[in-house]
Amino acid sequence: MEAALAFSWEDFIGLFNDPKSLEGFDNGQLLSEGRANINNGENWPLREKAKTYVEPYQMGSLKGLIQYAADSLQPRKLTFQNYVNQVVIAVEEEKNVSYLPAYRSNSEAWDQFRNNGEFTSSLTKNVLTEQSQTSSASALAVKTQLKAGQKKTIRFMLAWYAPELQIDAAALPIGSYWPCGADYNKYYHNYFNSMNSMVSYAVSNRARIARQTTEWQIPVLESSLPDWYKFKLINSGYVIYTNMVLTKGGDVMVNEGAMGGFAGTMDQRLSSHPFYQKFFTQLDRSEMDIFADAMDPEGYILHFIGHYYVGMGTVGGRVPTEKGWMLDNASGWIIQLVKDYEQTGDTDYLKAHLTGLKRAMKFLYSRMPQGSTIPVGPTTYDDFTHPPLYSYYAGVWLTTLKAYEAIGKAIGDESIVKQAQQQFATSQKEALEKLWNGRFFAYGCEPDGSKRLDNVLFTGQLAGQFLSRYCGWGDVYPMDIVKASMISQCKISLSKSPDYYANKVWDINLNRGIDNRGSQCWPFYLESYTALAGMQAGFYEDAMDIMKHIQLVHLRKGWTWTQNLWNPSDITYMTAPVTWFSTDVLAGAGVNIPRKELRLAPVVADDKVISIPLFYPNFWGVVTADPQKKSITFKITKKYGKERISFNKVISEPAGLSTSEKREIEIKEFVVEEGKTLDLSPYWDRIIDNRLEAPVLQEADKHDFRYVTIK
Repeated sequence: MEAALAFSWEDFIGLFNDPKSLEGFDNGQLLSEGRANINNGENWPLREKAKTYVEPYQMGSLKGLIQYAADSLQPRKLTFQNYVNQVVIAVEEEKNVSYLPAYRSNSEAWDQFRNNGEFTSSLTKNVLTEQSQTSSASALAVKTQLKAGQKKTIRFMLAWYAPELQIDAAALPIGSYWPCGADYNKYYHNYFNSMNSMVSYAVSNRARIARQTTEWQIPVLESSLPDWYKFKLINSGYVIYTNMVLTKGGDVMVNEGAMGGFAGTMDQRLSSHPFYQKFFTQLDRSEMDIFADAMDPEGYILHFIGHYYVGMGTVGGRVPTEKGWMLDNASGWIIQLVKDYEQTGDTDYLKAHLTGLKRAMKFLYSRMPQGSTIPVGPTTYDDFTHPPLYSYYAGVWLTTLKAYEAIGKAIGDESIVKQAQQQFATSQKEALEKLWNGRFFAYGCEPDGSKRLDNVLFTGQLAGQFLSRYCGWGDVYPMDIVKASMISQCKISLSKSPDYYANKVWDINLNRGIDNRGSQCWPFYLESYTALAGMQAGFYEDAMDIMKHIQLVHLRKGWTWTQNLWNPSDITYMTAPVTWFSTDVLAGAGVNIPRKELRLAPVVADDKVISIPLFYPNFWGVVTADPQKKSITFKITKKYGKERISFNKVISEPAGLSTSEKREIEIKEFVVEEGKTLDLSPYWDRIIDNRLEAPVLQEADKHDFRYVTIK
């Protein structure tokens, strides 16, 4: 039989947002004097369409078309948009190729393709799109013969290239670029100086790139986890290419999304970072280092380190987003830094930031009001008013103290350890006495404990509990309290909301959510601070149900992977990779490389074999548990770096049990090497001892509240 395929590509060269003039622009800080509004590139018009051309393109076995602008594109205001001036569409190793260099939507040329499987246009240099006109497109077609039952792969290529931008500081006007920070070019400019060099590399390395792209996905696809979860987990990593900026100099920031260009966003980073921290640790550290370098003189971590439409900071430079603090910016930076140290064993990295860590802790202590040992101030939940002493940050503060204790132990500073432990005991006692109402943590209260809002249920109340247990620092609240809180959330708000997509702030007296209409659920925090905290507490089925329905809310609207913080829409929001916490939670897993500790306590919900992939910065593995055989193994599938990693202790913290009941198992030293398997079957009964709770959500009214009295 005869078959034909066509590949078409619209001319997008020169389409980028650009202000009509630089009037009103300067190099001032964005968080003052209304500069955020004028620099919001989402409100700028598209630049006038550049005149483009199209002509034949051939390189080796590739044949196709190249679309291009005669000159490089110079915006009025430099941003991190792609100033692409060349696009190639081509096909590999095919003889019968025909071309349609330039056409518009009403072109009769497609009739020729439908009738004959080919185009008849002449293959010469053409104007593709005239200046200021709507875009044309180019197409190429392949015609081939197939025998009965034969299969054939036809491989098309799409490539685009933006030349390196050159900044003439003496000639460019003020406000046209940020002069104090990172460069505006792409990391690939370190390696490719032309379209041909990039295409040549892609062709010669295609098989390797494809293999390594799927290498991290295959363990997920081969796991025992449900298909919806595999789909959600893999696709949630999209932020790495839609939102991340990686400059030629290696500086990194992540665009928050729908925030007019503000990027870095430390409070969201606390939940968003696992994907790139696991797989691209150096990129993760770049952004963390810029936050450290830009620390305010008062000792707080900034909210942002850059702006997609203005510029970004670099170590030794200056960010365009100074001032503006939130408590969890400082806490989030501390928690992530210590977690990175424990997962990599990089003591030098921790010590390099030790001065900054102490400054950040000093700042947090300074935010304690009279009569309270818990810092008070703004946090990530900045869209709806809350009392000063806040259930969300009370828990995060306790986790911050756990992290600070871990720092003290890491550097051998007993004074830090003692200070953190004593402060934890005092602040935990206060949080429980002032915020726990018997069923859940009240929304908040005044610093002296008065005016407690027991009538408002909040889904962020277990944030600190989740983070601390995830990092291996233990529970910050007694487990019976955590379970009672989870049941209250399920009964009061989640079960009353379609798809459990509940308002984060719920008025019990009104029996409905009271969040602002434009900002209600915040699903990424619902996933980490409710669902995964619940899974740690033994609510496995409810946790998986919440995660599944978060995805379904978007799938039903046609958004297969994009998710939005505020309300469902097609925004590429930075916190989508929150799902990458969940592999560790499902396996009850974690590592503390300096202490040679492996945490492992996979959730085993029935008698079926489970297989869960685990990913850490220096190695990957798969934990497999067979309940019928009572066998449990951990196989190392990938090892990075030359540093020796070994474990001589396994710690089991089964879901539903307090970490005070953890089991510490001394083992013969196990050296992490690719292909090696650690057999822990002799310790099955000590590792697999989940105390799973009956699911609440589907029949919430049949479940009683749990009441816990503080002794």
